[in-house]
Amino acid sequence: MNRRAFLTTVGSGGFALTAGCSSLLEDPGPFHFGITNWRERTYTAELLLQKNDDEELVNGRFDIAANGPDRDDPPGVYLEIITQVKNRDIIDARVRLDGEEYRGSYEVTCNRREGSENNFFLYIHSPDGGDIEFGGSECGV
Repeated sequence: MNRRAFLTTVGSGGFALTAGCSSLLEDPGPFHFGITNWRERTYTAELLLQKNDDEELVNGRFDIAANGPDRDDPPGVYLEIITQVKNRDIIDARVRLDGEEYRGSYEVTCNRREGSENNFFLYIHSPDGGDIEFGGSECGV
């Protein structure tokens, strides 16, 4: 095989290897995490956030104020632009409230959508309106 044939083969093979991996060329976007408290009591949250099982994003304690009876927007912890993420990154969250641990996972899918954000929340619902649960942006890929 001559040099030109070799370079042509390697060049087209390199293109084929990256053809299915748009995340290699994708611009990363910001990620936001929050805990919202709709209940009329305070909480102390112990939070551990990790990206792709190997990168620790946040490990700390946060005090969360009680919600007032006439508030439209709940108090909470809002961490904006923690890290840059790409579609298919996985964010794992562990939040301990009053000795009980809540675990959730979020797959990033919003980087290709104009005006969309990668938001992942733990919702502390009011006692008469539900339980404590995770929810995140769902943008599709």
